[in-house]
Amino acid sequence: MVAVIKDRLAPLSQKGIKEVKFKSASYLMATGANGTISLSTRNFPSISMTPAKDLLNAFKKLGTSRKLSFQEEYAMESLWHEIQHNNQKLSGRLSKSQLNIMETINQWVSRRTYPRMLTQLGGYKPQHLTKVKTDGYGYKAYVTRFDDLLKKLEINDAVLLGRVEEIHTGVDAGKYADEVSSLLAKESNKDKEKIKDCLQKIDAPTFEGALSAL
Repeated sequence: MVAVIKDRLAPLSQKGIKEVKFKSASYLMATGANGTISLSTRNFPSISMTPAKDLLNAFKKLGTSRKLSFQEEYAMESLWHEIQHNNQKLSGRLSKSQLNIMETINQWVSRRTYPRMLTQLGGYKPQHLTKVKTDGYGYKAYVTRFDDLLKKLEINDAVLLGRVEEIHTGVDAGKYADEVSSLLAKESNKDKEKIKDCLQKIDAPTFEGALSAL
């Protein structure tokens, strides 16, 4: 599995994949944004996942008639999420609000584009794409709120995906709030500053109030 990740998936990462580590960590997976991917060997009973094990099982099933479980496919998406972090631009330290927005955009894009990784591994098709988009574990509250924002603005996320991807990989993560709010304002004819306020409150109890103000 490590060899396949480093050799087959490296072209999808701007920084390559130099090392894959296994840790008994409190996170599912992580990257140091330098081409190193860390996979947790810890069991998470609340979501019935052992990330490294589920990822290995997913790799074993690819190319066979066996279907991936949701946890196994989500492990694949989690790997893609970390690879996508290596494709972002980051010039300096982020504030808490900027970090939350960065993770929201990265997770939102990753949940919709991880089939590209399956294609790179041999043309496999996702089995749980819809559920991953709505019920994925990582940053679930943030992504749900971003989807609520798009619904409020009456914007189809399929139409928006390509434009958000351009921001995701082409703009410094510290500027996501400005760039994404400008895009959403243009698409919806709503006030940019009110949209930006929603993004900046993506993890706050006051988010619903900001959303209602649109």
